[in-house]
Amino acid sequence: MGRLTAALLALGIFAAGAAEAPAPELRVRLRPASAAAGRFVRLDEVAELSGARAGEAAGVLLGRAPEAGQSRAITARAVVLRLEEEGFDARRVEVSGAAEAVVGTVAPAAKAEPMPAGERLQALAVGWVRAALAERLGCPADDVDVKLEGLSVTGVAGDLRDLKAQVEWAAERARLGHQKVTVLLFSGGQRRGRLEAYADVAVLRTVLVVARDLPAGRSLAPEDVAEARVRVADPGAGHLTDANQVTGLILARALKAGAPLDSRSLARQVLVRRGQPVTLLSEAAGLRITETVIARSDGALGDPVVVERPGTRKQLAGRVADKGLVKVE
Repeated sequence: MGRLTAALLALGIFAAGAAEAPAPELRVRLRPASAAAGRFVRLDEVAELSGARAGEAAGVLLGRAPEAGQSRAITARAVVLRLEEEGFDARRVEVSGAAEAVVGTVAPAAKAEPMPAGERLQALAVGWVRAALAERLGCPADDVDVKLEGLSVTGVAGDLRDLKAQVEWAAERARLGHQKVTVLLFSGGQRRGRLEAYADVAVLRTVLVVARDLPAGRSLAPEDVAEARVRVADPGAGHLTDANQVTGLILARALKAGAPLDSRSLARQVLVRRGQPVTLLSEAAGLRITETVIARSDGALGDPVVVERPGTRKQLAGRVADKGLVKVE
């Protein structure tokens, strides 16, 4: 083999190797801001890690954590250098995300103060009533909101954690709203006490609420509403859950920001009124024909209405498609 041929072959092998870069064994996506929980900053505190060696890289230390109230910046280049020091091949490390991560410190958790006996009993009572309601209503306990007032206690003493609760209702069945409840407490099969209170019960639902204060008569649009998890005392009140449902509706009364939308607060907007001229739209075989007609009935969006051509008594049936617009069915 000649020298020229050997050189060309060597160049070809080198080019092929350069074209096929090694697959990343570690991907590091830096967060723009994070916080260190200990004395040193760990890689998994400032970045999202993936790849075959992600678990190995998680505990790599990037230096001391900043003092309380201070911060420090760790660049992507500094991360790669630390990984190289720990034996990682930089050619197989892919770094993305922020150019640098600004690291602060996690504030120490405040020391929990012991709960006074009365408050502890109140919290336990709420839990007992919530669990009993969830079972009767057939829903998760996290979906039940209970507020107790006027709690009275008879014969309760000792360790409260081992007590078993039997909740009784003044009415024959558990319901939402205000009601009186009685909690009978047992331990070892023996009666240990009795609680009585007035409960305000609601379920928590994700529904539409108004995004800002709105006046009565306001025609609603999707941007006027937002989703929120709120207390619902009457699940049958027809709460809205989809922003597309507000089209063609108006507020029956003024609402403050955060108020839920239900059938009692909404009315259908009349878009076509009897005796007024409206546009009649006909579409067929690719043709679109409009004419001015007189409405002979009121109608909201989607309602069937009757219209009449001026100067004639010929009546046509249509359906309200928009304000002042009727579409022939």
